[in-house]
Amino acid sequence: LLDLPVETSADATIYIIRLSNRYAVIVRTKDGNLRHRVIDAKNVNESLKILKQNLQSDSTEGLDKRLYQKLFGRLYQVLFVPVEPLLPQSGTLVMTVDSQLQSIPWSMLFDGQKYLTQKYSLAYSLGSEALPPKRLKTSQLKALVAGLSEQTNQTEFSALPSVAKEVQEIQAQISSTTLLNKDFTGAALLKKGQKSPIIHIASHAEASSNPNKTFILGWNERITLSSLSNLINSR
Repeated sequence: LLDLPVETSADATIYIIRLSNRYAVIVRTKDGNLRHRVIDAKNVNESLKILKQNLQSDSTEGLDKRLYQKLFGRLYQVLFVPVEPLLPQSGTLVMTVDSQLQSIPWSMLFDGQKYLTQKYSLAYSLGSEALPPKRLKTSQLKALVAGLSEQTNQTEFSALPSVAKEVQEIQAQISSTTLLNKDFTGAALLKKGQKSPIIHIASHAEASSNPNKTFILGWNERITLSSLSNLINSR
């Protein structure tokens, strides 16, 4: 039995679950009804393999749009065509797929005329199984809480006064080591973070495809992803 999470705001939720030699594609409609199709894994796996090879290729920039349509069209044929009669004509679809399938941009699936994202609004939910929530004993939790509530010398980033309250509320709930404002440096984060099972950071940040330009704002410094690599790898 699968404990399928319910997405009440969706017009339909699609669960794609990898079994030993099959895929189960389950559709939950907005009224709660469940229907499914079982699909042989051979054609699906072959389509996924070819698609991933092209997506991960170093030469993707020069690929013709028609090739992508063909690759995503093939995946659409083997996975979505069997469940098309079970889906609404439009609305919001929530895709819930196993970890092996989470790297696929499902919005790009192509039916020969339109991409999936042109037919539906898409949302994603990670994992096909959901465990019921379980309250942890706060006495068992220890956290490193880092953040900025004051203005730093990097004036393009504003002060975050609510962070001070956020830190206080966490401290009231669980045992915490705090790095606030001037104490929040890259060196301190690396040192204290090695022994902290939970790290909570409240600050400005920017993301980039370049790790050296991806950073969390510390006190008067930008803590880059590259500088955090040792901490990340050790965990």
